[in-house]
Amino acid sequence: MNTPRRLAYRLVLAATTAIAVAAALAAVAAISGSPTPRWTERVPEAAFAAVVALACGFSLMRRGDPLGGAAGVTAGALLPALVAALAFRWPGRIPSFGPGPTHNRWWLLALLPALAACRGSSDPAT
Repeated sequence: MNTPRRLAYRLVLAATTAIAVAAALAAVAAISGSPTPRWTERVPEAAFAAVVALACGFSLMRRGDPLGGAAGVTAGALLPALVAALAFRWPGRIPSFGPGPTHNRWWLLALLPALAACRGSSDPAT
């Protein structure tokens, strides 16, 4: 199987999982009867955590590590928390979990791990 097809399969699987989680959140919000929660404000942080997990997992799996997925999940959970903690030190430069003028910078932070995930998901033989 060539590399672009393998990358497409992996990205489709990741997108399907993300859509399923979003649908489950929307269903819980609709069933609970409460006003719609502001979960849409958490999408940038979730996207950052997802691409960090994918980048870490893909790069470790490419190197032959059998536990790349577990390391990716751990990195996806810890790195957003580290970035948010650093936001207390540099509040005007680094985004935090709360609303503010730098909140949209999560999207910018997600670009580098997204590029790393694309690179790490390629077949090392090619």
